[in-house]
Formats: sequence, structure tokens, C-alpha cells
Amino acid sequence: DLIRSALGDDGLTYVGYSYGTSIGQQYARLFPQKVRAMVLDGVVDLDRTGLEAAEDQARGFTRAMDAYVAECDATNCFGAPTREVVGQVIASSEAEPIPAPGADRPATPGVVTLALSQAMYSRLLWSRLTSALRDAGEGDATGLVALADSYLQRQSDGSYANGFEIYFGVSCLDSQWPDSFDEVLAAGKDVGSRYPIFGEALVNDYARCALWPGEADPLEPIPADIEGLAPLLFISTTGDPATPHESGVKVAAAIPGARLITNVGEGHTVFASGKPCIDRAASAYLVDLTLPDEDLRCD
Repeated sequence: DLIRSALGDDGLTYVGYSYGTSIGQQYARLFPQKVRAMVLDGVVDLDRTGLEAAEDQARGFTRAMDAYVAECDATNCFGAPTREVVGQVIASSEAEPIPAPGADRPATPGVVTLALSQAMYSRLLWSRLTSALRDAGEGDATGLVALADSYLQRQSDGSYANGFEIYFGVSCLDSQWPDSFDEVLAAGKDVGSRYPIFGEALVNDYARCALWPGEADPLEPIPADIEGLAPLLFISTTGDPATPHESGVKVAAAIPGARLITNVGEGHTVFASGKPCIDRAASAYLVDLTLPDEDLRCD
């Protein structure tokens, strides 16, 4: 709100993506009468515990993988069932790290999982994943390591951006987590039994939150009886792996006057990426405060 004031704006005009939707929801909750227009794309449901949100993501990444598999099989991109190819690459990495001559390390199971996860964030990465899996099947995991490095924000000199330190420093305090490290690992096994490619690895990544110093201060959702808040516009993608579509549907339905745009497609967030149906509706709202008359579906 200090930024809004410093800019001389009477009301905040805000676009938030992914975690930015958490920031936007907190602003709207604390300063409802200061919101001019707010677009939240890739919606985080603040009513979920940390473990519940991790399971939601495991389901989302699994659905994204299902879509990738279906598209790949439709074009026979491997000459064999895609799911078998993925499984064989994972099994190979578990038996022994797959060499990666063009990288600085081989592909362990963790590297393979990160590479698969990175490719699920955008359909534009699917062809790159196909090439990387094909090469890995022939003993060269350089492409998979490169995808994993992109996920980790790993630089060419081996150093890392600090994004993940910040991510866990925030995530471990923004949500409620168990105090027991073993409880998180047990939840990982449980989620992994339902979502075998991503589930256990994704949940276990948050085991550090059980040990995090400092007490969590979970973010609060916007209350349904909030007064003075301008209508908000939510965008949620049916194939979003990281912030599943159901989260956007639920959050938008709970806030008075809100509108939801459902983007039928794959990938994490979509506004201002060139899809006319989405961009026209969101831009009309941001510029002229013209909302769709009802919830909108963009195929």
C-alpha cells in the first residue's frame, strides 16, 4: 500500500501471477477499499494447509503429464507408448545415473523428476522434453539435466539464483505444516501412491518446513463477507500443474462480485501471452473497469 501511495494512485491496479495471487489476496483483504482493479492468474487457494496444497500440485502435475502423454501418443512421437518411455527413463536413472556428456553431472532420479516438472509448466516445452527423453533412452541425459537446471534457476557457472531459498523461506511460513519431519515423509509416501511420478518427490521437498525455525503465520483468505472490495477478476487454466483449476473456481466463488475466466489449455498462467479471448477480457477490465457479464470460458 505504501507503493500505491508513493505512486499517487487513489486505488491499486494489480496483476498477480501464481504466488502473486497470494500477495493480491492479502492486499485485498487488508485494504479492500484501496483496490481499483485486480487480475489474479494461477490462483493459490489460501484455505489449504501446506500438505493439502502439495497434494493438489501433485494431482495437477500428474494431469499435465497425462495431457503430454496423450498428445505424444497421438503423434506416435516415440514409436512406443509414451508412458512406457517415461517409465523406462525413470527406472534407468534409479538403477544408475544416466550419463550427460553435455552437462556437468549425470541425471539421477531427482534430476529426471525436476526435468519432467519443468516441462509441465508450459506446453512450449513439450517438444524439448520429447527430445530429451529420446536422447536419455539412448544414454545421453544432457537435455534432461538442462531442463532440471532451468527449473532450479541454475546458471552456466554452476551457481544458483536465490529463488528457491526465498520460495521455501516464504512457503514454510505462509502455510500450516506438521511439526514432524517423519509426518511429512509419510504423507509423501501416501501422495506418491496416488501420483507416482511427482507425488512423493513433491511432498518431500517440503519436509524442511517441519524443521523451519520460526513459527508459521499462515495467510488468510479473503472473507466472504468483506465490504468495500471492488470486483476481482480471476483466471484459471484447466491444465495448470502448479495452481490447479479447482483452486481458481473455489476462490472466485467465495468472493462477492468476483468473475472467473476459465482458460481451456495447458500450462501455468496465461494472461498477456497472446490468447485473444483472455487478453481482451482482462485488458478491458484493467483499463476501463469493464468486467465480463458472467464467468467466461476461453477455449
